[in-house]
Amino acid sequence: MSLRYGHHFITQIRSFSASALCRTVFDRRVFTEPLTDIEKLKTPLPEGHFRNYKFAMPMKTDKTPVFYRDQKLYKFMNMLQKHGDKELVRKHFFTGLELVKRQQYKKWKEAKSDEERNAIIVDPVVLFHRAIKNCYPLMRLDPVLRGGTIYRVPVPINEKEAEFRAMLMMKKIFRQKAKAGAFHLHTILAKEIIDGSRNKGFTIDAKHELHRQCEANRAYSHYKN
Repeated sequence: MSLRYGHHFITQIRSFSASALCRTVFDRRVFTEPLTDIEKLKTPLPEGHFRNYKFAMPMKTDKTPVFYRDQKLYKFMNMLQKHGDKELVRKHFFTGLELVKRQQYKKWKEAKSDEERNAIIVDPVVLFHRAIKNCYPLMRLDPVLRGGTIYRVPVPINEKEAEFRAMLMMKKIFRQKAKAGAFHLHTILAKEIIDGSRNKGFTIDAKHELHRQCEANRAYSHYKN
């Protein structure tokens, strides 16, 4: 960019630096990453292990090994965030888990026999894991351009991507229902966790709809890369 002062031109040169924006203050020769697995923390280190001679760096707040922390649950909470409002999401999420536990505990108390009680899962985190697992899709639809036409080609996916897509489908349903005013976020969350653990609910319907589309488009499967 040039600026004119009288008959002279002054050119401003903007240079870009390739240096890292953030650098750690912990020297890797002296400090090492902290252990976040409780079982590994209980296991004694062998003689001569490098951790015996290094300091542990401070843990991140979302990595501390406390009994109530669940990585998959916190991953989904981060996906639910909008405009970085993490505390609001945490409030709704834990309220939803509380509703799940209250409903399941009520069913447990009303059960007639020990066999029925043993079949009822009260832990909301276990139900959340089961609901996400039941929502795993087997395939995805990829857009492929052939002859000026875009075809939606079914492609198989691995377990890690299936987990991500199950969470993504559930997140979209939560936002749609909460935005329409039909449910509060914690209410639809509790409903989907309980229904999903029984292979029912809006997310399960979305998964089946995706599979139907993949089945309808299987004639295009030879277009995949």
